[in-house]
Amino acid sequence: MIALFSTTAGVCSLLIVAVLSSAHAGAGVHLAARACSRAQVGAHSPGPPSPAQGPGAPARSRPGIPGTRAARASPLRWRRRGTVHADDEEAAVHGVVTSVERLTPSLVRVVLGGDGLSGFWPDAGETPDTDAYVNLALPPAGADYGPVFDPAEVKETHPRELQPARRRYTVRAWDPDALLLTLDFVVHGDEGAAGALAASARPGDVLVLTGPGSGYRPDPSADVHLLVGDESAVPAIAVALESLPAGARAVVRLVCDGPDHELALVTRADADVAWVHRTPEDPTPLPAAVAALARPEGRVHAFVHGEADEVREIRRHLLGTWGLARSDMSCSPYWRRTMTDEAWRAVKREYVKAMDADA
Repeated sequence: MIALFSTTAGVCSLLIVAVLSSAHAGAGVHLAARACSRAQVGAHSPGPPSPAQGPGAPARSRPGIPGTRAARASPLRWRRRGTVHADDEEAAVHGVVTSVERLTPSLVRVVLGGDGLSGFWPDAGETPDTDAYVNLALPPAGADYGPVFDPAEVKETHPRELQPARRRYTVRAWDPDALLLTLDFVVHGDEGAAGALAASARPGDVLVLTGPGSGYRPDPSADVHLLVGDESAVPAIAVALESLPAGARAVVRLVCDGPDHELALVTRADADVAWVHRTPEDPTPLPAAVAALARPEGRVHAFVHGEADEVREIRRHLLGTWGLARSDMSCSPYWRRTMTDEAWRAVKREYVKAMDADA
């Protein structure tokens, strides 16, 4: 895929980092699996590190993340689980880029702020969905509108070639007091609307967006949480891990391009985390990494998001070999290796329909 893989939730979620690396000789994958105790994964650190901290730095409490002061002060409205879509018809908000940080060779963190975000996600509550995403509206070069505009109005008044491209990204963090929205972008080149944005974003730039939409949060009644994905799913997986309480069990399998693409993950749960690395000989090691797992005892709640064909193969394995119920799985193909963003968006609906029909 060119440019950015796009989060969460059918999104190329903002991205945090947990799609990363390792290798299992018997599975033909480089899998350095390790059972991560609370101390190994890191003491719970609500929210992503600030630019001053950097990955792996001592974490500090950040407002707007579950468990912190600002989260407790936010509205206590619980939004029931179930997919909530962010689309063109929603009222748009806008944020001004306050900082840009390259976390890894392929991951860029963009923080948005400003009064234009007033009213964003008023019903987040203390326990928001962990795969919340926004739908960015990215004007093409030469557009005669902006930087602040109404996507719905532009859609009605401009030809298709001048309408903004829409791209979904997972919300990595939202601070309602400071009005700061953190998004992590996976960058693979500077082609396409999202690739150009992530490659060239600078403080002072304005981004227009709608949302958030969402559909997943770890089920507290599950015995084990299975979290699987690539770079595009890392933000949602990272937020999910941060939301798990002490004593919860999680199994995490992630894929990335190499050790320098890995980021530290933080959780209070007992987490078995392993990274797998793509290689020229094996560019798709993630399904084998999941197939090498023994099925955990008890009820498993699964989150599998990322590249379409890999997600589909893993979903079939979980349905057939593990015997998971469809209702216990959130499986979303964010992108497809053989297609550009635009080509994938044109066929995604039919692909998902076919995937849902798999036995």
